[in-house]
Amino acid sequence: MKFRKNIPELAPTKKKKPKKKRKLKIAIFTDTFLPQHNGVVQSILNNIEYFYKRGHKVWVFAPGKRYKIETRREFKLFRSFSMPFIGHSEYRLAAISVDKFKEVFKREKFDVIHCHTQFYMGINGLILSREYKIPAISTYHTLFESYEHYLDPFPLPKSLSDLRTGSLYYYLRKFHKSFYKTIVPTKTLSTYLKNKRKINTTVLTNSIRFDKQKHVNIKRKYKIPRSSKLILFVGRIGKEKNLDLLLDAYKSIQAKKVYLLIAGYGPYLPHLQTRIKSEQIKNVIFTGKFPSNIKKSLYSACTFFVSASESETQGMTFIEAMLRKKPVIGVRAQGAIDVIKDNANGYLVKPGDSTALAEKMKQLLDHPRLIKKFGKASKKLAKEYSIDKVGEQMIKLYRRAIANHKIDPGTRSTFLRFLITKDPQTLKQAFKKLQERLGTTIRII
Repeated sequence: MKFRKNIPELAPTKKKKPKKKRKLKIAIFTDTFLPQHNGVVQSILNNIEYFYKRGHKVWVFAPGKRYKIETRREFKLFRSFSMPFIGHSEYRLAAISVDKFKEVFKREKFDVIHCHTQFYMGINGLILSREYKIPAISTYHTLFESYEHYLDPFPLPKSLSDLRTGSLYYYLRKFHKSFYKTIVPTKTLSTYLKNKRKINTTVLTNSIRFDKQKHVNIKRKYKIPRSSKLILFVGRIGKEKNLDLLLDAYKSIQAKKVYLLIAGYGPYLPHLQTRIKSEQIKNVIFTGKFPSNIKKSLYSACTFFVSASESETQGMTFIEAMLRKKPVIGVRAQGAIDVIKDNANGYLVKPGDSTALAEKMKQLLDHPRLIKKFGKASKKLAKEYSIDKVGEQMIKLYRRAIANHKIDPGTRSTFLRFLITKDPQTLKQAFKKLQERLGTTIRII
């Protein structure tokens, strides 16, 4: 028996095209920006490059000599009036000038705010996020414990020094709790801030890139013999970078055809130059301030890269060296331990141990095959820090912040009122609470 099928033919289903996501308008607040060149600035520029390529619009709010709006190819820049930081003129202290930014915020209708600072420009960004109900994210770039000596031009009694330190970390904790998320570049820093400072974070590494730079013959530029081996350090010349330890290690292995190139500028440079002369340490060269377009050539010219710093949040200079297929040596401290794989692409040594540091440096100098092996591993590991990979994760985080945005009218807004208050009673209450937390008497005049 035959059965007739009276089933109508179904039209082929069309695949739905994925809905295009709306391009974002992003406001970035930072206390350090061009013409400065440091890890924070480079991280911001890398993110902006990705955002621009994907069609997102970016405004950067940063310190300047006067209020001024500049248009760049990839972003718009709003300079806020600021004053040079005493003793460190390369850094500037901006004003809390929310009213100056309101016209731009009303017109642009930003989707998200990203604060790369906990201080003046960051406070501006946080206040504006509340006033215009915009989700906000922060990034914790600096391990402040390593920079406390810059706050001591005149030594304070221990009780006052402890009060200042306690006040700073109380403020940082309250500040970062006011954001949807606080980004840190490494798991080590995330654990430290959670356990020691009670700040909850999300881990998202900084990205690394080099602009298209014309090759510069570094050895010729700094009069280093062509056949010599070159040990490189790149970074700010500050006490926190432990460059004395690096000099101790280099001094014990210095040889006729081995040079140490210290590239960078900072307040500790005169001390190091004096030490080189007084101890007659040979073949050490200081570049001082160098143009950013030779950085790639610096890494390419070296035999390997070394830093004894314990103050890094990520150690971007390690990654920059890795990108140029160079072995790296660091100490077992924040920054280095998250990017260096011991005995794979370089070495990690005990902090403060110049003998161990010298041994590892000598080991690389004596074994060219090891340099080649570690260099290949470095290049492979550096791919984790590409602009596209990190930028994509950043945009996803922004979209989550927008989707989950809620205004908490509780303690967070109280904190903001404290930041801008002129009411003596509010200040007294805040200091009383701080006194209870620190167990220290605070006298309010």
